[in-house]
Amino acid sequence: MLLALSSCSVVDYPLSDESRAVVTLEVIVHAVNDNDAEELAYLFSYNVLTEKSDLLDTSKDFIEFVGGKIITYSNPARQRHFLV
Repeated sequence: MLLALSSCSVVDYPLSDESRAVVTLEVIVHAVNDNDAEELAYLFSYNVLTEKSDLLDTSKDFIEFVGGKIITYSNPARQRHFLV
């Protein structure tokens, strides 16, 4: 709330990669749980949306593949990958 009332722009505070991953995962979970293929498709860039004409159908297929509500998932910010 304080950030919204301040004169600083949100652009001055970019999200970290980890924060973006968390937000993106939450949008995916909500889209699948709400059976909202459009919300899922709009996660992609404008270029992908214009180049891939069947993205909405692919999103519907993904939601159908999941086959129900997502109840639990791992927070991607807590996942650490190490290359050996």
